[in-house]
Amino acid sequence: MKTWQRARGRVRGFTLTELMIVISIMGVLLAITTPALSRFAANWRLNGATSDMAMVIRSARSTAVNKDISVVFIFDQDAGSYYYFEDLNGDGSADAGERTSGVQELPAGVTIEDYTVPQSSLTFSNKGSTQDGGTIVMRGKGDREVQIRVFSGTGNVSVENVPQT
Repeated sequence: MKTWQRARGRVRGFTLTELMIVISIMGVLLAITTPALSRFAANWRLNGATSDMAMVIRSARSTAVNKDISVVFIFDQDAGSYYYFEDLNGDGSADAGERTSGVQELPAGVTIEDYTVPQSSLTFSNKGSTQDGGTIVMRGKGDREVQIRVFSGTGNVSVENVPQT
């Protein structure tokens, strides 16, 4: 019996009060950091969607140069989708036999807010140039905006943050 009492005296542990204090502190920290994590996730989603669209535009331009054909990139502001097709006959519309990329959808919470290109498409010539320069503005939650700029003439594509006013 004495050995049990001696062993019990040496056992260390946490009291219920100590555990409740730690759980309370963790709850307060979670409550403080949740909005920041939510904003981080929304910004991450917006940046990813913008980078993906810019990559598809660059791919369309590269396809035009590599295959020595015209390629048309099309985006749908209302549906939140985009794709490109190889315009073999140069008529500006996807016909039978013309290869089309897969349609990409924007993630939830990301929209095409506005664009300054002349129409909702960009046509790249066999030299990679385009006459349809301008921007495509993407908006995420929290009204943060990022734009894709396509330079007329060269067809170069860049992604830029839109300054908030």
